[in-house]
Amino acid sequence: MTEIKKLTKIAILAYGGVSLFFGIMLVFLTDIFLATLNEPTWQNPSHPRMFGAALFVVTIFALLVLLHKNWDWEKIKLTYEVLGIWLPINIIVEASLVAVFGSVFSTESTMQGVMDIVIMSLLLVLIVVAYIKQRG
Repeated sequence: MTEIKKLTKIAILAYGGVSLFFGIMLVFLTDIFLATLNEPTWQNPSHPRMFGAALFVVTIFALLVLLHKNWDWEKIKLTYEVLGIWLPINIIVEASLVAVFGSVFSTESTMQGVMDIVIMSLLLVLIVVAYIKQRG
C-alpha cells in the first residue's frame, strides 16, 4: 500500500478545482458564459452543458480522493491515469477547434480557447510530474 503523496493530492485538488469552476460555468451559467464570449447564437446549446457535466465527474473524483483518508495510490491509480489521459485529448481537440474555426469565432471565444489550452497544458504538466514522483 503506497500512500498518496502531497504533490499528487495538490494535482488532484487543482484539477478538481478548475473542473468545478468550468463545470459550474458550463452547466448552470451557459447563457452568461456564451454571452461573455460574444457567441449568443451557439449552434448546440447542450454541448457546453454536457462537457460541464463531464467536468463534474473530475470534481467528484477529486473530492472522493481528498475526503477518504484510507485510500492509497493503488486504489486511485487507474482513475488518475484515465483523467490524465483525458487532458491531452482535450488539448488536441481545443487546439484543432481554435486553428480551424478561430477566424469564424469571436475574438473573445478564440482567446477563451487559447486560455483553455494554457490551463489544460499547465494541469497536464502538474499531473504528469505528480505521477512520476508518485511512481518513483
